[in-house]
Amino acid sequence: MAAPAISLLSSIAGLILVGGCSEPAVPPPDHVEVRDSAGIPILTFRKAGLEERWILEPEPEWVLGELREPNGVMDLYAVVDAELLDGGLVALAEGSTYQVVISGVDGKVVRRLGRAGDGPGEFRQIGAVVGLPEGRIGVWDPERDRYSEFDAAGVLVFETEVALPAGAVRSNSPLTTGGGPGRDHLWIGAFPVMRPPPGMERFRSEGAIVRLTNPGDTLAVVPGLVTTRLRVGTGGIRYSAAPRLAGDPAGVWIGDTHEPEVRLLGEDGGLRRIVRWEWDEDRVFGPAEQAAYWASIERQMNRKPPVGALADTLPAFDYLMAGGGRLWILVFPADPAEGRFQSLPRTWMVCEFEKLSCGRIATPADFYPARVGVDYVLGKQLDEMGVETVGKYRLRTVEKPAR
Repeated sequence: MAAPAISLLSSIAGLILVGGCSEPAVPPPDHVEVRDSAGIPILTFRKAGLEERWILEPEPEWVLGELREPNGVMDLYAVVDAELLDGGLVALAEGSTYQVVISGVDGKVVRRLGRAGDGPGEFRQIGAVVGLPEGRIGVWDPERDRYSEFDAAGVLVFETEVALPAGAVRSNSPLTTGGGPGRDHLWIGAFPVMRPPPGMERFRSEGAIVRLTNPGDTLAVVPGLVTTRLRVGTGGIRYSAAPRLAGDPAGVWIGDTHEPEVRLLGEDGGLRRIVRWEWDEDRVFGPAEQAAYWASIERQMNRKPPVGALADTLPAFDYLMAGGGRLWILVFPADPAEGRFQSLPRTWMVCEFEKLSCGRIATPADFYPARVGVDYVLGKQLDEMGVETVGKYRLRTVEKPAR
């Protein structure tokens, strides 16, 4: 699923331990929450100290592999996003047809939204789909920086092309997040807004997050997003760190994959919470590690790959999701030469704020989560032949043995 995809570390002095109103939550070992002088809670944990707290049931609650329509049955292909809707329906963003498909979990298609094109309600590309109150569906087209909204009957009711901040450079894949029923806004994207300074090999560019408030009459820009980039010999740019966003009922989580820290911004753009983690392994990705990386790619491709520039530090994380009162942080493989391009289970660090605790969960190989809830994960699965299915898996808490 496409990620569709900020120097957050700061020096904070005078930290004060959090106190509860009656019975304060007691974090388990290796998890500490403090507040800075402005009262912002900061949760810190050790990556290596996380216990397995959740597992996915091995069999999905339901799986969708075919779409049934009056003119025949079609296999799923190039699904880039999925969203659960009310009434037992699911919305699928199809990159192959440039449409959003609304269907039951049995595959029976209720309606299709949009088509390829440049006209109203048409798309050049679909980056994300989000369910909104009253059965509305929001769709983001990253190729045109355009947001479209359809009502419960599938009628286009609003559309706008988002104006980038002054000096902005188009992002190849703007990040889109939404929050499902009950949300009244959609966080649309992260855009770098500073061009590379002449002659600089490494640089950080300032960015912004754009918030679209339904029914589309307000656009707000939240500044402060930063992207680290590396200039390659051909004059092109390769990201050595990238911004990540995840919608949350309280606002939006933002992070820079270079830094082991993410921040929660409120609807007004103000800082609400910080989550940090400590590394125990080495993140250096030097000449020997890079040589092993390219050798592994050559083995998998069965031919010599085009060698490009790589960052000399492994990313601190890969992706963010939020839902069910938890923040999910996808761990970057500790050994990308062996695991980055292979079908291996993915490890997530998960923070549960009501209990002030963090744990980990592994999701199956070739499974790409799209949404997470209190007790489920919705995502796309690829089998060994590349056949796509979308399924909902139950999330179960790991019971700790009695001591």
